[in-house]
Amino acid sequence: MKPKPVLASLAVLAMFAVDWSVGTGAASAQTDPAEREQKLQVLLEGARLVGQFTVVGVDGVSRAPQAEQYAVSRLERDAQGRWVFNVSMSYGTQQHTMPVPVTIEWAGDTPMITMTEQTVEGLGTFTARVLLYDGLYAGTWKHGQFGGHMWGRIESGGSIPAPVATPAAAPATAPPTSP
Repeated sequence: MKPKPVLASLAVLAMFAVDWSVGTGAASAQTDPAEREQKLQVLLEGARLVGQFTVVGVDGVSRAPQAEQYAVSRLERDAQGRWVFNVSMSYGTQQHTMPVPVTIEWAGDTPMITMTEQTVEGLGTFTARVLLYDGLYAGTWKHGQFGGHMWGRIESGGSIPAPVATPAAAPATAPPTSP
């Protein structure tokens, strides 16, 4: 099984809600859940997460960071109250477009995307925790025996084209795969 950090990065998309006060860098103490959720939705739709992720193999060795991008075309709630990110993502030479349902927990004005042993059709089962704050995102992800870190910036504004996968150099030591 090859690691698929894409899902974890989706969690990063929720991080677009970083700055509730329209990009000033000053987080306000939002107490109204409806208001903060609307601001989250406005900030994430049409936004792009641009950053890096690492893979830590079963041997405990962290591989060199690799580029990742996520473009959110739409953000909506499903019947269970989860947030569904309609996202195009690219990492390494892979590119996928799909809806990804996640739970968003709040620490005051700071959203955290959470996924726990959640199956994403076509990609596998993932666990992730990703914080969004002040135009940045950072978190951890896990997929089977592999996991790692993810971090980057949130770029918002208008209609952003889907990310384009770029050829990535193979890591010096590729993570082990299971049969």
